[in-house]
Amino acid sequence: MKAYHVGADGFTYADGVDLVTRVLLQSPGLLYTTELGALGAGPAFVMTSGEIATSLSYLLTGEPPDPTLLTMAASGSLDQSAAREAEARRLLATPAGRNRFVRVVREWLGIDDVARREKSQGVYPEFAKVSAAMEKESQAFIDEVLTKSTGTLAELLTADWTIADATLADAYGVSAAGAGQHTSLTATPRRGILNQGAFLSVFATNNGSHPVFRGVAILRRIACITLQDPGALGIVVSFPAADTSKTTRKRFESHALDTGCAACHAKIDNLGFAFENFDGMGKVRPMENGLAVDTNVTVKLGADFDGTYANSSELVNALAQSNAVKQCMARQIFRSTAARSDESVSSAENAFVETWKQLPAEQQGRLADVLVAFVKSPTFVNRSTP
Repeated sequence: MKAYHVGADGFTYADGVDLVTRVLLQSPGLLYTTELGALGAGPAFVMTSGEIATSLSYLLTGEPPDPTLLTMAASGSLDQSAAREAEARRLLATPAGRNRFVRVVREWLGIDDVARREKSQGVYPEFAKVSAAMEKESQAFIDEVLTKSTGTLAELLTADWTIADATLADAYGVSAAGAGQHTSLTATPRRGILNQGAFLSVFATNNGSHPVFRGVAILRRIACITLQDPGALGIVVSFPAADTSKTTRKRFESHALDTGCAACHAKIDNLGFAFENFDGMGKVRPMENGLAVDTNVTVKLGADFDGTYANSSELVNALAQSNAVKQCMARQIFRSTAARSDESVSSAENAFVETWKQLPAEQQGRLADVLVAFVKSPTFVNRSTP
């Protein structure tokens, strides 16, 4: 109204409305949601009810608050953690909420762009036909786990089924069960989302598998184990040259002989080698270059999933039982809400992990319960100025 009167007083109504429109279009509030707290809030403050409603809605649905949220904001009830929990569960059950949560998981795992990936037509002529199906598979599979099944990290990592169309099922060497139905993978070495085409083809090159890419993805995304980038260590990355007389594993084992590389690759490579029975587009390959593929690995990270595993299916089963991996999931869900993709750990993140540790054991491994725990926590409503 102040802007209106500046424009209209002594002039015309149209001049006032013109200035109001200019002010609105130039306001940061047109592009950003504000988290400023009540007028006169100090350097550490609690968001207003309206700000909580907006933050809750964009976090869980990617959309502005609906009438129910706005009504609750007006009443001030969202200041209470129980009310935020109820609203979070309501929003997660909506189509927008389901789609948003699926997106969070796909971005966390780094598989959200599989349909835009390209592979060498000479090496993987089938990939262009199945990449879109891989994207649909990951979306449908995650949605099924989150909303119609157990909703646990364990099932996400170890399920012996997927949801695949006929084209993708054929690439997997199984028979599709039909639209929206569980396609059994029990007769295959494929278990969980890390053994699906999306993960395996994204963390590969355009003409081959890549145990380093896969190993780093497991360390950073699944276990939250920090690795320094080679550039920060003054190392120029040079991957082993192609050699049709060797398997990919044999070529990459040369890292262990390089003193500048060995320390990091001792952590990375065995995690990636476990997936070597899958090629660069995620198809099963017991042989490579006429040689048997070796997927036996021993993981020694000082983690609770250390051990010896015959293949990636055994490895992901260990990851699914790991408390460290569950804690990493909690960190990744927090990071998605904070729009952060780096590995630097904030005090707010650590505060949320402490909240997560107080959850009953059965809830610590359920993705939706972890997200709801964040919404209920003081971390969600508290803010501070830089």
